Amino acid sequence: MRGFLLALGCFSFLATVAQTIAIKKVELAGEKIIVHYDLEDGNPNNEYKLELFSSVDNFVAPPYKS
Repeated sequence: MRGFLLALGCFSFLATVAQTIAIKKVELAGEKIIVHYDLEDGNPNNEYKLELFSSVDNFVAPPYKS
């Protein structure tokens, strides 16, 4: 049983994949905010949907899409 759990742990470690997002620059353009970022992923075939939210009340009210 111990060997099985050890093997399972090793395989789950090998299957772990991570992505990183780094914000490079933020611009104000009138009432819009433009965010430049780098998204790093080892697989170029992955697709992502990135959503950014801001708050004027420190998220007391839930964010909404305008």
